[in-house]
Amino acid sequence: MTNNTSLPCDIVQDLLPSYVDGILSDTGTSAVANHLQSCKSCQDIYNGMITDDPHQDNADQQEKEIDYLKKVRSKTRHFTVTAILIAVLLAASGTAFYFLIFSGESILNSVKYNLQVSSNSLKIEGILPDDFTTGTQKIEEKDGVISLTLPAKKKTFLSFHKNYNVSYTSTTAIREVRVNGDILWQDGTSITAYVNRVYKSKHPYIGSASDNASLALALGVEDSFGGFTSKLQTSKQPYGWTICLSEPQTAAEEILRKKMTTYAYAILALIDNVDSITWEYRDASAQAHTYTITTDEANKQLGSDIKKTAESICDFQKFTREVGLE
Repeated sequence: MTNNTSLPCDIVQDLLPSYVDGILSDTGTSAVANHLQSCKSCQDIYNGMITDDPHQDNADQQEKEIDYLKKVRSKTRHFTVTAILIAVLLAASGTAFYFLIFSGESILNSVKYNLQVSSNSLKIEGILPDDFTTGTQKIEEKDGVISLTLPAKKKTFLSFHKNYNVSYTSTTAIREVRVNGDILWQDGTSITAYVNRVYKSKHPYIGSASDNASLALALGVEDSFGGFTSKLQTSKQPYGWTICLSEPQTAAEEILRKKMTTYAYAILALIDNVDSITWEYRDASAQAHTYTITTDEANKQLGSDIKKTAESICDFQKFTREVGLE
């Protein structure tokens, strides 16, 4: 279409996209604007271009792309969380299985052992409680000392009750057998669990109140007489320990004194520098009594040096049998 403007319509229509985008020069912009004022045909084309906004199309496209990315990210996050949960469950179940099968081993104090020892061979049977089974055993040998580690573990649905039955031949003559840290046999003498417990409380100084208490408890003083307190005489020799019984003693005096004497002998043997043991107690009628046993009295009564009766656990085992401690 031709009109009376300075620019022909075909040129104006070619310039319209640049005009709409605002990138024409000032002269070109003015010329196109003047043409549009007087040319309805070009004006209609221009109106159509500005109504059909490309920027809006871009915005719509971007919004669609954002929605798609959100969906992808949501699915990825869900997959990641699921994978992590599965990994945690697998790790937990694997750990549980490991501990169920391979762990939970412990040393039981209630195991009864039957030990046979010859010159250089041994056989040991360990009777475990019904709800336990054997663990991973270990045997070490050094200078005639055989050390066995025989742990136990709780039965599971994958295991069954089993006792220890171990045979071993050493490279040299056996002089001592240890099981789980306790000495069960030494130089031809079987050592009881009671003697092991008591002998572990052997110590050199009467001044150690905590060690004294541990020894008294291991011996069974509290089981025999009830609670007690202690008084120590350590300022000068002879050193002494007074055991004050808290509860009235109802046993016959002869039986009571015999038990006190036996415990006193053991204490004098197991504490290197103690010279006397004194018992303070009340009888059933609340009458107070004091009974003392000294090292010299013990030596005279036994006919030997009481301090040498606990030089080894084997010696102490023989001593406990002699005085009737067990």
